[in-house]
Amino acid sequence: MGHDGALLPLNDLIKEHAPHLQKVLDENATFRGIATAEDGNIYVIPKLQSIQVAEGDFIRMDWLKKLNLEVPNTVDELHDVLLAFRNNDPNGNGKKDEIPFFSRQGTKHFNDVLNLWDAHQDFYVRDGKITFGPMEEEFKLAMTNAVQWYKEGIIDPEWFTRGAKCRDVLLGADQGGFCNDWFSSNAEYNTKLADTIPGFSFLPIAPVENQKGQRIAHTSRTGNPGWGISASCKDPVAAIKYFDFWFTDAGNALINFGVEGLTYNREANGSIKYTDNIMKTDKTALSELRNYGVQYRIGMIQDYAYEEAWSNDIAKEGNKMYEEAGYVYTPIPMLNGTLALKYTAEEDAEYTKIMAGITPFVSEHIQKWVLGSSDFAADYDGFIADLKSKGIERAIEINQAAYDRYINS
Repeated sequence: MGHDGALLPLNDLIKEHAPHLQKVLDENATFRGIATAEDGNIYVIPKLQSIQVAEGDFIRMDWLKKLNLEVPNTVDELHDVLLAFRNNDPNGNGKKDEIPFFSRQGTKHFNDVLNLWDAHQDFYVRDGKITFGPMEEEFKLAMTNAVQWYKEGIIDPEWFTRGAKCRDVLLGADQGGFCNDWFSSNAEYNTKLADTIPGFSFLPIAPVENQKGQRIAHTSRTGNPGWGISASCKDPVAAIKYFDFWFTDAGNALINFGVEGLTYNREANGSIKYTDNIMKTDKTALSELRNYGVQYRIGMIQDYAYEEAWSNDIAKEGNKMYEEAGYVYTPIPMLNGTLALKYTAEEDAEYTKIMAGITPFVSEHIQKWVLGSSDFAADYDGFIADLKSKGIERAIEINQAAYDRYINS
């Protein structure tokens, strides 16, 4: 939007009227790199997250114990465990109603499944080269297995439609078995459901080994949301001063934790402790914080202390396990599961046009293959030919050029 004049360049406004924001830009190369567009201008003030990994795999440990199963170490072992969840009534209600593998992201993408075989629905970096996931051998293996897992009842039959509330619904009904999601909110269910589901235990496990023997948590937190100033803004100076406030000590505390005394207090050692207004409600702590305007996706420096303060020991141990083991793969900037590289105005226009025809095309085919309305093996060669006719090879070239600039910047 900056390229086409919809957003104002902020460089001079920041220098003249936003000293706290300028200080961050001067001192934090990561923040500066995210904020600066390909033409050298700053059009958007990003949100910079301070944590390397926030999501991981969780499994019903109480179900494993009931069925005398071990924690799965490989993708094949995960298959066997989840199939046992489906077929052996671990919730003990006499019904075959368990949903072994579910995801809140199913309405957006299929990566939670594909990643088990190091496959991807979108672009990815392999050995320094941009690839488009659906054109790789890993994707063929992943989709072949995914189709079978769906037929076996392992994958949620409502994967593509269930949406954001699926954890509440499936875990609350003692039906959900395994998912990849936020450490903090996943771990909270151990407290929330302790009284209603005796013995409930939903704990983080290491990423299972894929067919290559790798354990990879496919998450990246480099590209981020943020905000800019419209070219039609009547008072850009007031707007940039407002942006600057969130980089002061007071603004940073307000956007990260809320209002002291209302949403949080500081302990004697300086740590954050949320009040009952946040911790003792029927909502997650993050949902309640957002009701107070905290942790919205604006230009800011996110402080991990905000999440640590409401994370229980299960979440903290899961996060520690992933970070210390180095499971996280972050060589490419991503935003909400899609590529977040920077393009020239010409590249951006061409790339956007190409991907407008490719992104929905891929999503539609994945759904058809998984749901069984179309045959993956029979379709695949034609699918690749269609991708090429739609310009995917040119899109890869554009992304490679942008990625090379990103690496060399």
